[in-house]
Amino acid sequence: MTVESDVKDIINADSTLTGLLTGGIYTYDETGRLGISRQTTPSAFSGATIKPNLVIWNDGGSASFDIIQEYPFTASTTEIVQLRFRSSETNAITTLTSAMNRARQLLHGARLSGGGHLYWFDDITMPIEQDLLRAKLFIQTYHLQVVRS
Repeated sequence: MTVESDVKDIINADSTLTGLLTGGIYTYDETGRLGISRQTTPSAFSGATIKPNLVIWNDGGSASFDIIQEYPFTASTTEIVQLRFRSSETNAITTLTSAMNRARQLLHGARLSGGGHLYWFDDITMPIEQDLLRAKLFIQTYHLQVVRS
């Protein structure tokens, strides 16, 4: 399993969060670098409106590498995991804020199948209007700490 699919599984298991994200929960692999679109994620749209949705993105471990112990060799890596919440519905700010708060409750301190732990780092909660549909984009960032020997 990938980090993105682990996070998606945790989120999909929570009915509160899936109830808020009516446009779906996707990984970067499912959407590609351009994110949601009518071709790749048609369920994220209702007419001209983007329903509340989430795209999970992981940088693959480029953030840091720290040696914790030399003998036996133990090292720690930090990966960045971002949750990108988006909606153009009239109540988008309220819905996305609730979704971000619930995601933090679920994910902060969560252990993933690869042995790492997720730790909440930052929220960007200024509504960013990215496109002609006036969608709000909120970004939540986590650090994934993995210790390997």
